[in-house]
Amino acid sequence: MISYTSEAAVIGKYVLTYFEAFLRKLWTAVESKPELWYAFWIKDYLAAIRSGDESLRASVCTFVTPIVIKIHKMSLAYILSKFLQEHKNIELKSVDSLASLMTLLKVAR
Repeated sequence: MISYTSEAAVIGKYVLTYFEAFLRKLWTAVESKPELWYAFWIKDYLAAIRSGDESLRASVCTFVTPIVIKIHKMSLAYILSKFLQEHKNIELKSVDSLASLMTLLKVAR
């Protein structure tokens, strides 16, 4: 679902509503333990943010990030820390990796 957020205008708001309900149920299922909750979706989220597709990055930040922040307020801080941790380990920093970082920082602002 995360990888298709760039088509949110086409697939409709109801899909995002379903996705939010799913993440809320997952939050309840893991008994509000953030680390367990993040384990289910953080890799896909970071892959979408690292994507070379600008529309996908913007859509993930526009649609998915507000959902996860509503569920757990510290989600953005966790996302930024994971992204920056991985960003430090990249030997060849490209313009695409900086564009991903800028997209995340724009949301954090």
